[in-house]
Amino acid sequence: MTSVVHLPFYEDNPYQTLLFEALREEGINPINGGGGGNFFRSVLFRWKPRALHFHWLHPYVVRQSWLGTWLRLLQFVCETALIRLTGCEIVWTVHNISNHDGKHPFAERVAGRWMGIISTAVMCHSQYAAREIQKLWRIPPERCKVIPHPNYISRYPVQGDCADRPGDAPNASNNDVTFLFFGRIAPYKGIEPMIAAFRELTSPRVRLLIVGNPTTQDFANQIELLASQDDRIHLHSGYVDDRNLPSWFAIADVVLFPFQNILTSGSLILAMGFAKACIVPRFESLAEVLPDSQETLTYVPHDVAGLRNCMEWAAKSPNPLTEIGRHNRERAETWTWKAMASTCRSIYHPQTAC
Repeated sequence: MTSVVHLPFYEDNPYQTLLFEALREEGINPINGGGGGNFFRSVLFRWKPRALHFHWLHPYVVRQSWLGTWLRLLQFVCETALIRLTGCEIVWTVHNISNHDGKHPFAERVAGRWMGIISTAVMCHSQYAAREIQKLWRIPPERCKVIPHPNYISRYPVQGDCADRPGDAPNASNNDVTFLFFGRIAPYKGIEPMIAAFRELTSPRVRLLIVGNPTTQDFANQIELLASQDDRIHLHSGYVDDRNLPSWFAIADVVLFPFQNILTSGSLILAMGFAKACIVPRFESLAEVLPDSQETLTYVPHDVAGLRNCMEWAAKSPNPLTEIGRHNRERAETWTWKAMASTCRSIYHPQTAC
């Protein structure tokens, strides 16, 4: 069985666990390459794989200091070059242009350019992403493979099977329209302008649930302060167990994605799989994902007034939200892990591709 090391690997990331399951069904042995750090010796003397499949570069390049980052970048370039000389293929899935914390972006850009040179194939999840990375890193179009981001429907039980609903808020009514923000509580997610837009809604029959793990305690404190100024906002800060995740979506009428910048959003695919209407900025990469029925719930990126208008429409027109959510799920159902694993297999074994 062909072995392929995936770097880095995060056990709590369903993207990678579901991909591993699908790869095994395709006759590929995916290997957990660890969460970052050194991999050179393991590749040469322990794993001896057919290919290395990188998902994110910053764990291997970005360090706290400028000097540490550039030394680590030099090490990464030398090690991957030597590994490539042994005949081991290198594959890269581009999930984002740079790390979300914005640390040392130029060094990461250099790493991306290097990966564009030595990679057998570079994968991404939208045509927009393909155009951007071809332009940014000068990757030949024939080496750039586009596959839609697979759904998470098989990962979670249907909403009706969930035992409890931790998102139920005090004094909530079945007639309320519930907005949900779910995911990493981080500055790039646009949570502060989202709260500002929500607070401009005059209806008492709306509520906003903010659920997720903060990146830093300082940012968590900022969001907690903002949320405390409106009793319609309920903040649930901290780790969310996978078993409770469907319960949060079960009580939401619409899910908010007020990104400040984004290339690929697994959380949007997750919400679509739960048959939820979604409010999103009109980034080209997201526009490819959404069906036409979602157009009313999109706005110009960084436009707080546009975000507020989408919220107002959802609050005043709750009935169409169910139909929009149904269209979202139907679209997400077409994006499978089997299709992605098959694409990966054809890259690892180009001579046997159908």
